[in-house]
Parts: sequence; C-alpha cells; structure tokens
Amino acid sequence: MDFLEEVREKGAQAKQAARQLAFLSTAVKNKALFKLAEALLENMPAILAANGLDVAAAKEKGYSPALLDRLLLSKARVESMAEALSVLPLYLIL
Repeated sequence: MDFLEEVREKGAQAKQAARQLAFLSTAVKNKALFKLAEALLENMPAILAANGLDVAAAKEKGYSPALLDRLLLSKARVESMAEALSVLPLYLIL
C-alpha cells in the first residue's frame, strides 16, 4: 500500500469512527478524552522512541527543518497534548 492509499484508508476509517462517536453521550466522550490523555502519558517512552525513528527517516528523505520540527515530539510536547485532551471537556461544557 502506498502513502496516498494509506492516507485515504485512514481518512475513511476516521469518517466511520466520527459517525459512531456522534451517537455517544457527552460523558462517554469526555471519559474517552481523559483515557486518551492517560494513554499518552503511560506510553510516552514508546511514543518518543517511535517518533525518533520517524524523524530519522524523515531526515534521510531530506525533509525541511521546519517539517522536521513539526514532526519531532518531546516529553514536553506529549505532556502538552495530554493536558489539552484533559481540559478539552471543560471547555466543551461551556
């Protein structure tokens, strides 16, 4: 499967998931956001290791420094993502 096929497949899967999520209660969706935040923090070592491989491959392919920066994850960036997921339900209530 080439890159574009993979992107199309992932897009179709996301669209299907969105349809299913639309029928869930707010409480269930909020719980899922909190669980995602927990999973990011619990799996941070594996996430950062995999990201290091991705960044190395991108460097080999000659990606621009700006794109490499966007791709690069750090402990602080993963923690920031987890925090955003945790506070999102608070903003959606308003």
